[in-house]
Amino acid sequence: MSGLDLDRDRPGLVWDADVLGDEGRWHRVTLDAHTARVLNQRIDHGDDDHARKHAALVGARTDAAGAARKAAAGYGTVTSVDLDDDHRTKAVWEVETITEDGTEHRLLLDPHTGALSVAPAADAHGDHDDHEGGDD
Repeated sequence: MSGLDLDRDRPGLVWDADVLGDEGRWHRVTLDAHTARVLNQRIDHGDDDHARKHAALVGARTDAAGAARKAAAGYGTVTSVDLDDDHRTKAVWEVETITEDGTEHRLLLDPHTGALSVAPAADAHGDHDDHEGGDD
């Protein structure tokens, strides 16, 4: 999996997931956020972005689910997990969370080492994808 976004723009809360299938094709899967029931699935006819993300995860010890679990353990409810390989020398899991008091956090997790860090302040408010603006 290369991305998981909590989508609040639709009726009902859903997760949008980008998943690499065993056959090597990318799938866009929509899940009910409360039941995890698959609501929709389609083949995403990938592009160079998908190929780069797949290559960045070769040999990785931490997948998207592991990154979400690790971030949630100390930083609240996960709202987004995405493999960011656009602005760094190496790919990192970028995990967005929110605590009960409404504080938002952006965390970075190295997929190969599992090291978790808080995104630098400039990075936390800088140029990055807005995952709440609908389908990517």
